[in-house]
Amino acid sequence: MMLLTSIVCFFLASCSAAPSTKQNIVVTENFFSQGSVLYTGKHDIVRIFVPFNQFNFEDNSIEVTSSSSSEEIEHPHTLFFVEGDFKNEQVVYQGLYIFKDGKATKILDNGRDATATRTNTIYLGAKDGIYKYDNATNTATKHGTVTDSISQLAHNNKTNSIYYLTDDYEVYKLNDDATASVKVPSLVDVQEMAFGFEGKLYYYNSNKEFYVVDIEGDGIQKKIKGLPANMNKTVLISPMYGMEDGAILYVDKIVYSLKSDQAEKLRIRMDVPLTAQAPQPTLIQFYAKDKKIYEFNIILIMLSNVFEGLREALNDYQDVISSVRKSSF
Repeated sequence: MMLLTSIVCFFLASCSAAPSTKQNIVVTENFFSQGSVLYTGKHDIVRIFVPFNQFNFEDNSIEVTSSSSSEEIEHPHTLFFVEGDFKNEQVVYQGLYIFKDGKATKILDNGRDATATRTNTIYLGAKDGIYKYDNATNTATKHGTVTDSISQLAHNNKTNSIYYLTDDYEVYKLNDDATASVKVPSLVDVQEMAFGFEGKLYYYNSNKEFYVVDIEGDGIQKKIKGLPANMNKTVLISPMYGMEDGAILYVDKIVYSLKSDQAEKLRIRMDVPLTAQAPQPTLIQFYAKDKKIYEFNIILIMLSNVFEGLREALNDYQDVISSVRKSSF
């Protein structure tokens, strides 16, 4: 797991633990080459979901050397994504797709998000409720009695529970077989949400006030400290594999790590207007801009002379790497 722990360390843990003399990492248009394009759509890509279970994170025998080849590197099998158009800071959804075996297929016209359970059962959130994905037929069918207009799904890895956010900014919890739901009355005006691996829910309201709550624990909502007073564009996503807990927050061009009730500014500046991102699988990450999905195979990046500086920088963080290696689901 040397590569896994290294890349998590570099982009997250090491950024906050690094000495002040270290330079910031500035992500520019130069990172996004035509050779990294996985898919080009007719609309913007507004959400990407990559099921974790298709990756073998526990193979401790994996080591990356200069002799590694692309044939030795595992590629993802499946990802789900949503196309849409941005109008007046709102999204007009244009359908949910699956990218499988090198081909993109629209499986739900009114789909808006996707998530997976520990057993890799895939559920889709749509304007008229919950759908279930059938891998054998590569189709989605209506599932259960939920009819809410769903804008986001979130999976609690600790309890294997699924929550969803409605167009009215209310949060509901699905039952075990995702056929019905119950409202979470303590959560109101939720604009976006994300679970950390330890079961804590991170969210923010329309005033850009950020909170964390152990939603299936003590239920106490704590306001997150350390964020700037004035925030324009904010994007909250679940953590990368290898993080002990927390969530990732993009505030305008700056990236923050949220851990418990504290925000920490990382040494990453995003000078690229992304429309969606899915770094969670860690080894293979996905980002969207200009109606395209870009795939970044971190193994190949580390073997490339173009990213020589990245490889050299990883050597500075062996202590952090050792601590991250202990993390797991």
